[in-house]
Amino acid sequence: MDGIPARSEQSTQSPVNLASLPRDEALERARAAGRGILVDDTAVSAVFLSLWTDWMNANIPKACGQSDDDFSELVNAVMEEFEFGVNEFIRSVTFNLILERVESLVADDSSRAWKIHNVLAFMVHALPEDAADALPVRCTLVELCKDMDKLATSLMDLVSEARRG
Repeated sequence: MDGIPARSEQSTQSPVNLASLPRDEALERARAAGRGILVDDTAVSAVFLSLWTDWMNANIPKACGQSDDDFSELVNAVMEEFEFGVNEFIRSVTFNLILERVESLVADDSSRAWKIHNVLAFMVHALPEDAADALPVRCTLVELCKDMDKLATSLMDLVSEARRG
């Protein structure tokens, strides 16, 4: 298994005796573990050989007339591809989990950006035009409001653009 690290929440949490928890919490934790087990490189590595052996025994019987060397070469090549497929799956699931997390973070940042934009827009309307001999407070707020509009809009569109490729 190539080095897909354990997720940070897995490596920092101490094991918990599920039997000591309320039933609903124990079941919730078990379901979460089931969802995450196939992207836990350590867990998959621990059972990889059994998975491979069971799959190989069911799918690669030695053909009639095939030499032991030819069969061994085929088994080794198929095992490499099988392992590559497992690693490819782990990477794709890990990528999707990361994308979902980024999507959530971007949505939160987009909400904050719109909130700041709206506060700036309110402040612009509350202030009189800048006097010629005064600091350009209103003018600065107008520019900040325009920038926040662009930022909020780009954050809002970022995930959908990334999903479209």
